[in-house]
Amino acid sequence: MERTGRPEDIAALAAFFASDESGFITGQSLRADGGVLDHQPMFADELGREPINATVSEPS
Repeated sequence: MERTGRPEDIAALAAFFASDESGFITGQSLRADGGVLDHQPMFADELGREPINATVSEPS
């Protein structure tokens, strides 16, 4: 998303959970973060790169 979250975004999620429409949802954890945690550059951007060749040496 190209914007910062607003209090109305959290209020809409809270209103949904309080409504009858959420009656079939049980035991779930939903993030209202605009997808921020779904795109962590340190992980997501590395998926398209060649793996880093690291060697592990045995202790002597």
